[in-house]
Amino acid sequence: MPTFFEKIRKYYKRSQNRVVFSNGMSLNQLAQEMWEDLGYKGIDASVLSKVISGQRVFTESQIKSFCKILTVPQNEADLLLLFGSSSKKATSDSNGEGFITSEYLDLFDINIRTIPFLRSEGAMRQANDIASRSEIALKFHLETVHSEAAERVLLQSLSRVCLEQSRNISDVADYGEGYPKMLPIIKKLEFFAEKTLDPESHSRLFQSKGDAFYNLKKYKFAAKCFKEAASYAADLYWKLEGLRAYALCVAKLHEKKAFLSAVNEIEDLVQSGKVADTFFLITLYEALARGYALFAEDYSFSLLEKSEKIGEEEKKKGHIIILPKIQIIRSQLTALSLLPNTSNNSDIEKTARIGLALTSSYKYTRQEKEINTLLNQMIGE
Repeated sequence: MPTFFEKIRKYYKRSQNRVVFSNGMSLNQLAQEMWEDLGYKGIDASVLSKVISGQRVFTESQIKSFCKILTVPQNEADLLLLFGSSSKKATSDSNGEGFITSEYLDLFDINIRTIPFLRSEGAMRQANDIASRSEIALKFHLETVHSEAAERVLLQSLSRVCLEQSRNISDVADYGEGYPKMLPIIKKLEFFAEKTLDPESHSRLFQSKGDAFYNLKKYKFAAKCFKEAASYAADLYWKLEGLRAYALCVAKLHEKKAFLSAVNEIEDLVQSGKVADTFFLITLYEALARGYALFAEDYSFSLLEKSEKIGEEEKKKGHIIILPKIQIIRSQLTALSLLPNTSNNSDIEKTARIGLALTSSYKYTRQEKEINTLLNQMIGE
């Protein structure tokens, strides 16, 4: 997480001996605009030059003016305000907000990113524990801050925690049982989105709503929510997660044109080379394979092979892939039940038994019932 001086570099670049800001203004032009915006006082080109060279920090009003003129997103403007403030004050400042440092946010980010990995490894109790403790800490800190910027930063962090709590429920609950458990979390996410007016918070809200409708098998409503979640998300992982879930929903609704459109969008994003989390590609390809199977497309098997190959590579890195393995087995059985294949009953049963052993051991109730249903359909037990 960058400091104030490192973060502000995002909004300008040096071209030979000139400074050009993200809106195309030169240093003199931006200083003039800020001077006018601040009531013809408080800033000039020399002050602006010292700020970007790290010799001084903006005042609060200068940061707000800078962000206004450069159209800096609110969540980034809040961080500039907080980092600018913490650059001037001791950590234990009188406003009680000095704890929101780059190190604090880095630690929180590590914690929250650990949750989906624990979930995929079948360590749901630990995933819930980290989410619960993070929520308690953030709520405690909310009571100590006074500025709107600090409040928004903490509320945005809380919305990340709540989404992970919702996903924890979504991944293990049986159809119909997860929805009532997710409703209180959705209420909190609605509050966070309304309070922060942050696109990412809105994305998390729609993602959670989509998961809740999916749990009710209301795929039409879920698809709309997932599409909204993807449209709001700037974070590539959550944009892809929204599109992945949307593609699966429209496949269940037999809307092939919408499915293929989503697949094309996903492929473009993956091909951009910006997907750092290769682990996520396992479930991404698995879901698309399931979608193709629902349209009786042989390409389903190719995607499942790709998903399995990535899984093997991740295992070599020491990653435990319990949930992805279960998802792959479920999709394999779905494809085998809908497409012509050479697998015999003993092979099908062996694959299913592996999935059932994993689902039973790690309490993935919905997936266990789905695998059982598919197995019974194929071998007639």
